[in-house]
Amino acid sequence: MCTIGIMLGIGNGILMPGTYMVVNSYFKKRLTLAMSFQVTGSSIVGVFMPQMCDFLLAHYGITGTVLIFAGISFNAIPAAILLVPAKEIVCDEIKKPTITTQEEKIVGERAIEKLLPVYNHTTVAINPESRAKRLLKSISRLFNFELFSDRIYLIIVIGMGISFASELNTILMTSFVLKELNGFTLKELASATSLLSLSDVTGRLLIPYLAYKQKCSAKVSYALALIGSTVGRTILSIFYNSKTVVLISVAILGLGKGTKAVFQSLILPQFVTYDKLASANGLLMVINGILSLIVGPVIGVMHDVGDTYLYSLHSASILSMSCVVLWSV
Repeated sequence: MCTIGIMLGIGNGILMPGTYMVVNSYFKKRLTLAMSFQVTGSSIVGVFMPQMCDFLLAHYGITGTVLIFAGISFNAIPAAILLVPAKEIVCDEIKKPTITTQEEKIVGERAIEKLLPVYNHTTVAINPESRAKRLLKSISRLFNFELFSDRIYLIIVIGMGISFASELNTILMTSFVLKELNGFTLKELASATSLLSLSDVTGRLLIPYLAYKQKCSAKVSYALALIGSTVGRTILSIFYNSKTVVLISVAILGLGKGTKAVFQSLILPQFVTYDKLASANGLLMVINGILSLIVGPVIGVMHDVGDTYLYSLHSASILSMSCVVLWSV
């Protein structure tokens, strides 16, 4: 189990940023729509996979099901090989001055004569401390840690990390919230979950299209999605006795979830150059993971202290709105 967990974790950790980079390398003007279709496709596949898994388990067992899913995954490899970024190649003729061999020799000798004294006076032995510093600088350049010196990038990733963790915990505890506050039966929970998934897909398709038409930036759209999710949680925490209103709030949460899934991948390309985008996405995912480990227990403690999910809902709303306030300031 540890081997499967580690290998799946490494694979998904490489795959997710790679997926975002592929879409960003192909599209610019219609990037919002392209990312919308991409995450919508992932969501729709997630709807049918549980039923497919249940069918395969009944006919082929655990080993056979795992092998079949592995075969499905391997089909993506030839498709991935064909993913070459579409670039416009412009070749300009570079004119170089013609230099004869004798002139090159004279220029080279003069350059060496001038550089030797400078080299002798400035070259020093490399000590272990300077080697360590050079190693750290190399690692910093490799992972582009200098991004953290960019105030705008730092504010963006902190806000996205906090909101990602709070929104993720909200979605994960939705079933428990509905069962505790409103006494939903298993059948009603299934209907609410289906409504959440349906509104999620709608949010991934409809909201990005409207944002594209209105020329609304990814950052503003993401912030509006956070505000919408906060409104949905607030309605749920106040009118939890009415099942109709609860389902409306669940639909709002689904719309917000789908919208965030699209625009969270479009914010960084607007603030980071393409050559640093992979590192920026990777660092963001690390920050998301660290903050999820911190925010999750905080929301759980709020439930244990008040012995109700109402405090957890309000805590998640405060954390999500802190991202909007941080970006606004």
